[in-house]
Amino acid sequence: MTGIDAALAALEIVCSSVSFVKNEDDPLPDSYVVLSVLDDTPEIYAGDRDEQQHLKLRAAWYARELPQVRARCMRNALRKAGFIIGSTEYGYDNETKHHIAYVEAETDDGCDWNESEE
Repeated sequence: MTGIDAALAALEIVCSSVSFVKNEDDPLPDSYVVLSVLDDTPEIYAGDRDEQQHLKLRAAWYARELPQVRARCMRNALRKAGFIIGSTEYGYDNETKHHIAYVEAETDDGCDWNESEE
């Protein structure tokens, strides 16, 4: 399982609608998560093999209600999936009329998300 797969699986536990693109449905659901990859750089070691894949992501939960509880749910789910939690921010989208909870997370340096290539 890759880091992205682990993040998607963790976030789908707390919200049934998770995607990589902004939701354009009409009408918009009351609650949905947009996942963005901020950094997906491999760590290169001897032999020019990417031994570890460093993944940094941002999850944005759009909801009609206030976002603080949702941020806590995302942090807990991502932490259980093996991510280290970074910053948490809040906002409001005037266009969609949704509150937003942003959570940044990254893989631990000791995690190896790559599947064996041999």
